[in-house]
Amino acid sequence: MLALNLVAAALQKQEQVLYLSLEMTRRQLQNRMAAILTRTPVNALEKGDSQDTERMLEAGRLLVHADTSPLWTNPEPENALARLVDTMLDYQSRGCRLFVLDYLQLIRGAKNERDLYDRVTEVSMTLRQFASSRSAIILALSQLNRQATSQRVEAPMIHQLAGGSPLENDSDQVVILDHTRYQQLGDRARTWLILGKNRHGPTGQIAIEWDYRYLTVREALPDEVDDWPTHGK
Repeated sequence: MLALNLVAAALQKQEQVLYLSLEMTRRQLQNRMAAILTRTPVNALEKGDSQDTERMLEAGRLLVHADTSPLWTNPEPENALARLVDTMLDYQSRGCRLFVLDYLQLIRGAKNERDLYDRVTEVSMTLRQFASSRSAIILALSQLNRQATSQRVEAPMIHQLAGGSPLENDSDQVVILDHTRYQQLGDRARTWLILGKNRHGPTGQIAIEWDYRYLTVREALPDEVDDWPTHGK
């Protein structure tokens, strides 16, 4: 959800974006992006008892007239690193400069390493070299290690990214969702983004609110932040 909202903001700024999902199909991604951009309930767009043909058609009409760049995605999930890089090169030649990979721990490197640390090291180094040599921006999603996700007391830290230090070292910025301060309020939920590393400026924390109906994320207003959850709440 967070990545798709960042992509939606980029599309509205006419940026060219390629979203490479290693799990979801193109249709699933398109439905989620349509919900975000048109503020249509996602349940009305996806298969199931809540699917609503009228709302689907209205969302389609809104997208046609929306002043956004198209979202490029891979037709089917792909996890081979070499093929992902080839796809990125192809789309960069078409003017794309923002790439999203969802998610890193599913990527299979050329060496086909079984050890997670070795595999992540190869993937992270390859992506860093691509971004640096091609002046590209890569938003790579990552899991946290099991120790970080199993406890709900201390906020996660950047050294707890699954696969170890290569991801932290190779990244210009690392942003982590804080699951220890998650608070659900009906269809909405509040939590914090932790900017744990930033080569280009200060680190810090950002209060955000999810809206699960439309899959949207917003930053809390300055006068709202005191209402956001703290540890233990």
